[in-house]
Amino acid sequence: MFPPRKLTLETVHQVTNRVWLTKPRPNVHSQMVSACLRMEDGTFISFTFLDLDDKGIYSDNGKAIGAIDDPCFIEYLQKISKPPAEEDAELFAHVCESYAETKSIKKTAKHLSVSEERVRRILITEGKYTCAQYEKITGLLNEGKTIEEISVILGMSPKQIKTYLPYKKDYE
Repeated sequence: MFPPRKLTLETVHQVTNRVWLTKPRPNVHSQMVSACLRMEDGTFISFTFLDLDDKGIYSDNGKAIGAIDDPCFIEYLQKISKPPAEEDAELFAHVCESYAETKSIKKTAKHLSVSEERVRRILITEGKYTCAQYEKITGLLNEGKTIEEISVILGMSPKQIKTYLPYKKDYE
């Protein structure tokens, strides 16, 4: 097992104008890498994890995407990192604004009539919130654990685990 890596310019490399990937660990054949977005403050936030095999092929949930220089791989990253639809962007902005005022996920959720889980995921996606559970989960993902393995380790359902991860595909 590897310790979680801090995402910095030394540990990531830019793949598209929006997406950065964690650099693969040397001498490790099969591993998980994190796809990240760079926030306005210069920090990085992971929005998904991809498997990288010893041949340099990336996959997501067992489906091969391609090598880093493969146009299909770049297209896939652009698709999963595209900004939210206009109505979602408005909700994201309202959540961030309300949370900045209330400093409470519960109060923000009540004020906007959305679930606490949705508020938490939006805030995590926007880089406005972190917590010990998020750190544990992303640390385990960075070690190469699957959502299913993490759910057993932490005694949570896979659905609960996902509520501590940022949105990735069209802000589901």
